[in-house]
Amino acid sequence: MTMNLLNCEPAEARRAFLDTPCRDAERRFHDHPMDPLEEAADTDARQQQRPDREP
Repeated sequence: MTMNLLNCEPAEARRAFLDTPCRDAERRFHDHPMDPLEEAADTDARQQQRPDREP
């Protein structure tokens, strides 16, 4: 619908729809629990990249 209304490509319609100020609270609600999950995934990835050390 946004594409038809704005007569634009899908990427531009997505930005117009999702980046509006009225959707800010929804983005923050979604991002709040996702941030710690992303940090944990990054930590796991870094730990897996380190070679195991022999004691």
